[in-house]
Amino acid sequence: MKSRRILDAALQEFSALGFDGASMSAIAKSAGVSKPTLYQYFDDKDRLFATVLQEGCDHIMTPLSVPDGSLVDRLWEFSWTYADFVLRPDMLSLARLVLGEASRRPEVASSYHLAGPGSAFKGLIAFIQECVDADQLEVDNLEFAAQDLWSLILSGPRDYHLHFVDKHPDADHLLQSIGHGLEVFLKVYSTNRVKDLDTLAEKIKVVQDAANSRRTEK
Repeated sequence: MKSRRILDAALQEFSALGFDGASMSAIAKSAGVSKPTLYQYFDDKDRLFATVLQEGCDHIMTPLSVPDGSLVDRLWEFSWTYADFVLRPDMLSLARLVLGEASRRPEVASSYHLAGPGSAFKGLIAFIQECVDADQLEVDNLEFAAQDLWSLILSGPRDYHLHFVDKHPDADHLLQSIGHGLEVFLKVYSTNRVKDLDTLAEKIKVVQDAANSRRTEK
């Protein structure tokens, strides 16, 4: 599918060279399409950049849209999907490059935020509102609750890996960060703290047991 090849090539180009350094000609060549064909799909580089970011946002938010999942199930799947995505080398590289261009090209940084983190944050607010309506969460301020969840589960590891380029995410450390973050969030906001915390503890134990089993096998 041409659009899929274009988006994959665009992400590769943006994450390697940033917005300014990325070339529509290079993206077209990498995707195996002509430049006129590329422009048939995307009017300009700004539209292509926004689409790449929005696709990532949609991927991150998918676990929260599962209608029959429990609160803890959805938060757990969201946290790991979010971690897997934003800690990927290409996404970390893209974030570094956009931040590096921010003072010179603030409109690019704004586009990155609006189509990426900003869009995901709006989705997180909508999810929390849904949980409040379902009497799963008790929240006074939706935006603050969304900020708490966003920060608690991954802000530390992501900040670390943005600055230490040669380091790779460690599964044990991520489990500690996500597990602790969700535990704090549920303690503060869950309307069924005991049950939700027990469910979370079970999920953490399953991952820990699997990791210990793999170490034993080695």
